Amino acid sequence: MSAEKRLGFLPGWRIFTYVILGFNLLMLVWVIAGAAQAQGTPTDCGSLSAKLCNEAADTGTAIGVGIVIALWAFGDMILGVLWLVTNRKGRDCPVCGRGVKRGMVQCKSCGHDFRAMGHAAPQAGWAPPPPPAPQPGWAPAAFPPAAAGFAPSPQPTGQVYLPPGYPAPAPSAGMMPPPQR
Repeated sequence: MSAEKRLGFLPGWRIFTYVILGFNLLMLVWVIAGAAQAQGTPTDCGSLSAKLCNEAADTGTAIGVGIVIALWAFGDMILGVLWLVTNRKGRDCPVCGRGVKRGMVQCKSCGHDFRAMGHAAPQAGWAPPPPPAPQPGWAPAAFPPAAAGFAPSPQPTGQVYLPPGYPAPAPSAGMMPPPQR
């Protein structure tokens, strides 16, 4: 239960949720009323025939209702983003259900400590399980065995290692020759 006031029989939503609901109901009524205006026979058609006058009225109604639906979708997107951005500024206490401001570490009403929620207290007599016993014939190696011809050098030389039989690159302009040893 939240400390916020409820509006009678209505659910305990945020006020902005009711604003979005009201906007959607208003747009629905607007679309229905716009589509209902196209019913009937137009009276002021001038020199147009009745068929052409009806088709023009239907086209105008379709354009008008389409614009209203586009405004409805755009308004819902804007209101949806605003609803997400203006989320609650607090949380409910799991013990008493009252609203607690974000950043508070203790409930003012019941004294519940929120810092203890993330850290479960160890039970008396509980210990972590022992590591598994090593299997026979297996022992971890300090270093992986060196492959034939690829033993690591004890200290860096600054040169690129080339496997046996691989030709050395020809020095190009601006490239320094390898150091002499």
